[in-house]
Amino acid sequence: MMGGEILIGATIQELQLEGSRLRYKLLSGTGPSIGWVSLAMKGKDLVVRVSEATAGLEHKAAAFPGAESLTAVAEDVFEFVMAQAAEYHDKVFASICHACRKKELKQQAEELRVRHDGGTLGPCVYKRRTCFVRSAAGSGVVVYSPVECLPELRAAVQAMGGCAAIVLPNAEHAIHGKAWAEAFPEAAIITPGGDAMDPVFKELPVGRVPIVCRPGKELPELASQVLDPRDFHVEVTNTAGWEEVCLFHRHSKTFIACDFIYFGSADRSDRESWKMLAAEEWRELYFKAYCTNDS
Repeated sequence: MMGGEILIGATIQELQLEGSRLRYKLLSGTGPSIGWVSLAMKGKDLVVRVSEATAGLEHKAAAFPGAESLTAVAEDVFEFVMAQAAEYHDKVFASICHACRKKELKQQAEELRVRHDGGTLGPCVYKRRTCFVRSAAGSGVVVYSPVECLPELRAAVQAMGGCAAIVLPNAEHAIHGKAWAEAFPEAAIITPGGDAMDPVFKELPVGRVPIVCRPGKELPELASQVLDPRDFHVEVTNTAGWEEVCLFHRHSKTFIACDFIYFGSADRSDRESWKMLAAEEWRELYFKAYCTNDS
């Protein structure tokens, strides 16, 4: 295909189908604006059909600063990626600088700061992911690690059967739990325990009692009712007192976690597994500062 290839996460519109080849128009993402693509290779799907509800959300998401796309990552599993607001730059940049111990890295951090202040480099902020898992039985959607409760996200969840559960996997990924709990008053709220979660519990709407899952303990019956064991295996990890709820979606064989897995690849040079920041320069600095022995 001339002009490059479609990158993972792009959304395309079907124009013509001939056997295992699809003529398409690019709607969002990276790749040629129009062309042909194979549907599968060596038994692995390269193109997955997205429902009208989620495809519509992808276009609307572009209207929000920092919103990138809603992507089908597996059958009935979708993710929404959104960068933090620019106001978080100072906090994130300071945390990375704290880990830059060697002179070379400190100099690199200063050069990036100058570029940012001069307007030639975007803010040093994290990208955040929310995972949406649609029930095969039609009982609704499990929302894992929610970002801001955007109107388009609420509409998409409603279109996919409503919200069955909101999983606030750990204290760092529970900031927007209150807004989602208010938007979906009938949804169960699943959380870990531990002292770090106390401020989260206090922020929840009055009368909303979370279902707390603990490491090494049997899953509460109420949690099993909304996270059906036929659909999910639930694991609660505990690292130095920091608890996190992780999910394994059995049907699609998708493992869903936040901070429990630091790298998505055994190969640390695989840039796709690095911490998600809004610009490659910040990702590289973070990797050198936190993930190598020469920081």
